[in-house]
Amino acid sequence: MLDARLRPIIDPPLGFIARLLAPHISANAMTTFGFICGVLCFIFIAIGSTGLAGASVYFLLASRLADGLDGAIARINTEGGTDWGGYADIVADFLLWSFLPLAFI
Repeated sequence: MLDARLRPIIDPPLGFIARLLAPHISANAMTTFGFICGVLCFIFIAIGSTGLAGASVYFLLASRLADGLDGAIARINTEGGTDWGGYADIVADFLLWSFLPLAFI
């Protein structure tokens, strides 16, 4: 799968950033931050203003970065993450990707 091929490229920078952030923020807080950024992205898309298009892209990128960092932070802080954190992460992802088509209606 594509994810397995990209892991060696993506994991080192994510691990570096996660090691900087891990003492200051929990993985669940990062998941929440990413979810909020994703919701803001989709709200800006739904508003439909071209002036907000750039902001929606930035919020989407922040959401995706936070989605990658939450797992890396969890592996550092809790030696592999928790069941609750994994559940919250996947639910947040499914909700966000469910909102995407609705934002264009």
